[in-house]
Amino acid sequence: MKNLLILIFPLLIAILFSVDGYAQYSIPSQQEGPRLNTGKFIESIEINSSDKRNKGYEFSDKELKPISISSSVPYLPIENLDSWQFKYALLLNREVESITDKNLFSLIDEWMGTRYHYGGQTKSGIDCSAFSGVIYKQLYQIDLPRTAREQYAVCTKLERSNLKQGDLLFFNTRGGVSHVGYYLGGDYFVHASTKQGVVISSLREDYYSTRFISGGRVPIDAN
Repeated sequence: MKNLLILIFPLLIAILFSVDGYAQYSIPSQQEGPRLNTGKFIESIEINSSDKRNKGYEFSDKELKPISISSSVPYLPIENLDSWQFKYALLLNREVESITDKNLFSLIDEWMGTRYHYGGQTKSGIDCSAFSGVIYKQLYQIDLPRTAREQYAVCTKLERSNLKQGDLLFFNTRGGVSHVGYYLGGDYFVHASTKQGVVISSLREDYYSTRFISGGRVPIDAN
């Protein structure tokens, strides 16, 4: 039996390290590039909008055929996208191609993290209504009233289901209309929070969902 094993062992080694066997299990060099488990080289990445498990991307050895990730969002080559688009796509849980309002997100980026200060109107400290006022002034050249209560008074009131990006959100945090934020869509809004300063939050959070009063659409002739 021992003699038989001595004879068979070299044969097994030879089979394991044969050309075909070695090609299948070897680690490719950097010059070779990545391989599929079939032994084929990966030649391209194909966007597949039907595969939600990997957020619309899968490996393919076919010709690259870019298509829209969603019917409402146009396809943009990834090399044409900017870092701020990826940043806010992650924060808002949205397709990166849908983050296109550079003026808005540049303004938010400029103020993000600014500490809260009641009555403040500068980057040293700002309160919620002053911040919504800054957004409307810089983006739309509209002067909003100074307080959240006054802003609420000039707005057309909206149910949560009718909100659109650019609407204001009003909350009862300490009696009556006492807090305001700027709606970004998908239940997210940016605001000057008393604890975190300028930050993006979600209406799905218990604190805000239970204190939400209504949305408000600023009339074009608010000035």
